[in-house]
Amino acid sequence: MANTVKSKKVVPVRIIVLAAVLAVVVIIGAVTLFLGRDKPTQAVPLLATGNRGGNLAGGGAAVEANGSVYLADAVSGEILKVTPGQIGGTPIGASGRYLNTDGASLWYADRATGQLMKIDLNGGSPAVVVASRVSRPLLAGDYIYYIDVDSNCALSRIAVADGSAPELLSAARVQQFAIVGRKIFYRDLNGADCASYMNLDGSAAKELSGIRFGQVLFGQDNRLYYANADRDGAIDYLELASDNVFYGPASNAADNAAVVDTGTITAAVADGSHIYYVKAADGCLYRRGLTAAAAEERLTDFPVFGIQDAGGYIYVQSVADGGAFSAVAK
Repeated sequence: MANTVKSKKVVPVRIIVLAAVLAVVVIIGAVTLFLGRDKPTQAVPLLATGNRGGNLAGGGAAVEANGSVYLADAVSGEILKVTPGQIGGTPIGASGRYLNTDGASLWYADRATGQLMKIDLNGGSPAVVVASRVSRPLLAGDYIYYIDVDSNCALSRIAVADGSAPELLSAARVQQFAIVGRKIFYRDLNGADCASYMNLDGSAAKELSGIRFGQVLFGQDNRLYYANADRDGAIDYLELASDNVFYGPASNAADNAAVVDTGTITAAVADGSHIYYVKAADGCLYRRGLTAAAAEERLTDFPVFGIQDAGGYIYVQSVADGGAFSAVAK
């Protein structure tokens, strides 16, 4: 019986070379991805918020909903429903500040009691949500975050769903806070204006080394704008990348230098293209693009405070006229 020899398959050289090339490409790609993690690749997921961060940092006197602006009167605190660009309007039966809305209801701090209240935009009577005095409430996702004034300014939150109990997030003495992505940034008065941040549930609290927050602190898109207490109040920003890495003036390119480096800023609000701010030197309203190299424009020739961005207008209050509102077209 003849011996049979099984033939071996010969792999063409070009296939071996191709496989080797692909392996090298994969390895290079993995190394590049790892080494490139110090650069943001996409904006962080954003929570739906009840108002612009800059509005709330400036008192939260205005918010936009369903094509209208809800504006809290400077003197009485009465909340009016107004046409964008207008000042007078229809009272909704509530009085307060720090306005937040989801398009159906309005949350606010009551003018007289400081309690967190809620009212239906279609009518009805205000209802108490939190019985203690609150400051800077912010509607974000399924919760309203707020400073509990009656608990030594601790930071707390309460679920938007009715019947929930308040939840303590931090016992730090908080003067200001902002939400960017899924992080809470806050100014801790127990730590000499120390800049700190934590997760939305209060976990993993940390300090931002080398930064002290000043009077201005708010989130817009994936940026945290803040007055740098160590730079005479210049407005700087930190950018939150998709991997929860922070980028800012100290660690990024030249265009991440101070957004506004012209002395102390007392109030500010930003949109997708500009930052609007009040200088302490003259009290007037200014505007510039979102980089330090952008040109500066003065928008008012009289001192103002309480900048609010709503309905395509910047609402400001006049120092000389007892806080009367003016609407400046953007």
